[in-house]
Amino acid sequence: MSGTKPFTAHPLGATAAMETAICALALRDQWLPPTLHHRTPDPACDIDIVPNTGRDQGAALKDLAKFNGEIGVQGGWQNHSGADYVGAPIWDVWTMIRDLDPKHIGMCFDIGHSTIEGGLSWPVQARLMEPFYVAVYLKDFYWEKTAKGWQPLWCPFGEGSVQRSFLTNLKTTNFAGPLSQHHEYKTLGTGKEMIANMKKDLAKLREWIA
Repeated sequence: MSGTKPFTAHPLGATAAMETAICALALRDQWLPPTLHHRTPDPACDIDIVPNTGRDQGAALKDLAKFNGEIGVQGGWQNHSGADYVGAPIWDVWTMIRDLDPKHIGMCFDIGHSTIEGGLSWPVQARLMEPFYVAVYLKDFYWEKTAKGWQPLWCPFGEGSVQRSFLTNLKTTNFAGPLSQHHEYKTLGTGKEMIANMKKDLAKLREWIA
């Protein structure tokens, strides 16, 4: 978190436009503007306010991509849904990895989490990230109204909100990496029941990609 007011003072009616532009440029360039003139931190306020000097937020990922290339490792970023995850909005991931070589750091695209976050806009997210795919993660969910409001609950593959057209579209791309099916629903069971349910999910996946 940082404050740019020391740069701009208080431009009254122009404030919203200027701060929107600053935020857009910070996202585009992966650079955090500093909080100028910060002298004495408050020990009771343990917040990183980027004091006095801006920070290249993409530097760590660039260094990691370079290291991966040197040792022959391909990293993958899995998107998750929810307010606690960087990259839950898929555009965040794109801004962070768009300039990196997918051979070094790419995208483990999770269509379940993407559909939770994007709803009907999941095709937009899929098209945006497709050039970076290193793996595709498959699981399904439905929405249930609970005491805490509407919550996504994982379910057997093919019984929820994930659409078959995702796999149909995937077959038209150049993706040749692995498909990873995840079984995270509560009714999966244990032992023989679990194995039977996993086989059922796999059969549905094979039906969808046939």
